[in-house]
Amino acid sequence: MSKGYAAAGAEAIGHRGCDCTGSGKGLHPIDVLMRVCRAIWPSKTALELAARTGASERTAKYWLARHCDLSAEHLVELICSDAGLDLLEAMMERRGTKPDWWRGFKRQTSIAAARREIDEARRRLEQLERDAG
Repeated sequence: MSKGYAAAGAEAIGHRGCDCTGSGKGLHPIDVLMRVCRAIWPSKTALELAARTGASERTAKYWLARHCDLSAEHLVELICSDAGLDLLEAMMERRGTKPDWWRGFKRQTSIAAARREIDEARRRLEQLERDAG
């Protein structure tokens, strides 16, 4: 995930009294999600949210304005979308401490990314060798 998305979530500014979780952990989770969505899709954010959740664009605009929260069903659709990992990352950054399963998951995704980079470098090297020969 781009650290920029996590930072966007961490710097989210609450709206109309919705900026506290009640547990003292800072920002409301939806504020973090909406801030990250704006960072991922700076143009037509509501349309992008609607496309990924199945909600109407008007409903997505309400979410962005914090007039209402996402339903559990819409949240699941958003987490299952192409932006899901970025959103989860921002939520975990908001939380501060990370559970063991999250650290293990992040370690495995880092290993998988490194293997993809190695495979891509190997393919480029093989192509260069073929082109030179």
